Amino acid sequence: MNKTYIITDALTSIGQRLAQELSKNGHNLILSGDDYSGLEELHKNISENSDAHHEVFLLEQAKEIDWLNMVEKIESTYDGLNGIIFIHSIHTEDNSVYNVSYDEFTEVMDEHVWGTYLGVRTLRNQLIETKETKIINLVEPTDEEVFEHNLYYAVTGAIEGLTHALERELRKEDLDVYTLSYRPPVNNDDFNTNDNRALNTILKILDDEYLNDNGETIVIH
Repeated sequence: MNKTYIITDALTSIGQRLAQELSKNGHNLILSGDDYSGLEELHKNISENSDAHHEVFLLEQAKEIDWLNMVEKIESTYDGLNGIIFIHSIHTEDNSVYNVSYDEFTEVMDEHVWGTYLGVRTLRNQLIETKETKIINLVEPTDEEVFEHNLYYAVTGAIEGLTHALERELRKEDLDVYTLSYRPPVNNDDFNTNDNRALNTILKILDDEYLNDNGETIVIH
């Protein structure tokens, strides 16, 4: 049976690979982000060998009106939602935790933390209430140096806290919430983001083949 998933920030490398895999498996996708022409190109690429129904949707996560418009799209096009995959690409301009400006901190937190909460809250009634429905947060850096940056771990920690809160709230509706985070092993200076492991983990979660009963963040080395 075809399932329907939202992928936010779908033009990231992991977002595109995930879209290709899910499309190949016959699932419907709502590809969201802030670059419409790029999303249209991705839509074209994944539609060539797929009979599933895909949509492109411009989305700024911190804007409630965008999520409300997505509700209309889901209600008019699909029978419900089997999952939301939030891809959080963290980028800051300064390496020092002490040099972050209030405006930069607020902008990043609004996009990734408030935006996630807003999306889940707004789409809650569109989520099909079954154990197979998943909410996944993938917190990834834009490059390996971002681990020295101020906001990566701050955002990761906030998303982790939000995951626990949502998990408790949605447990009565039998919905699962996960957080994955790219992190270098301790004392390893040669870390590269492992999209293969992240991709395989997400696919296992969506296929209900990954047990994470303690709700802890899944670390991607």
